[in-house]
Amino acid sequence: MNPTPSSPGPAGCLTLLPGLGCDEELFAGLLPALRAAGHVCRVSTAHTRHDTMAAMATEIADTLQGATGPHRLVGCSMGAMLALMAAAQAPDAVAGLVLIGTSARPDPPDIVRLREWAAGEFEAGRIDPVLAPNVALALHEDSARDPVLVGRYLTMVRRAGGASLARQNRAVAARADLRPLLPRITAPTLVLCGDADQITPLEHAREIAHLLPDAELQLVPGTGHLPTLEQPARVLERLLPWLAAQRVF
Repeated sequence: MNPTPSSPGPAGCLTLLPGLGCDEELFAGLLPALRAAGHVCRVSTAHTRHDTMAAMATEIADTLQGATGPHRLVGCSMGAMLALMAAAQAPDAVAGLVLIGTSARPDPPDIVRLREWAAGEFEAGRIDPVLAPNVALALHEDSARDPVLVGRYLTMVRRAGGASLARQNRAVAARADLRPLLPRITAPTLVLCGDADQITPLEHAREIAHLLPDAELQLVPGTGHLPTLEQPARVLERLLPWLAAQRVF
């Protein structure tokens, strides 16, 4: 099904939340297997329409509250932060969470400054000079040597456009510390982390799993910050059994 960001999802829906500058392509390697297993999936585009993460999360929460049936949120990077925020706003509407490559901490001052610089570059149309060095940071070293995979990543982020990339970077930089929310989020949660994630390393994932009341942490080998793009089969090996064990669908 095509993304329909403002309409309520059907019963038993998985809402997938992309990371900064990402879209449905981030989940392309997961969607066929998820749908074959009987899961109804929709990919949110709330992150493309608002200037703050609070507003993005409110749209997601409002959509869930206007729908029927159990829902799970599957978020990557910034999308996982939004999943936590939406779950805190609409706890009765969220049956479970999958958090991939993320952090509950706010950006430190040096990263805030870097994001503001990047936002200015994006607004000026200088997208590729910012993205090129980011490849080695976002992807596992093996993934960064795969021209097809790198091409998919760059094409996806370019598709977002400079204005949206600038807005999303500023929204992430201004986000609040999410750690105080975590003990109140009781939905069963699967936390996945790439074993070579340089942006949100394992200690961030461990912190989230420790603070959430009902969380399981698993590593995804051979991946960096974007496991769903880099090694979708390895993500599915962890995701599908966890979803099946929840017995919601």
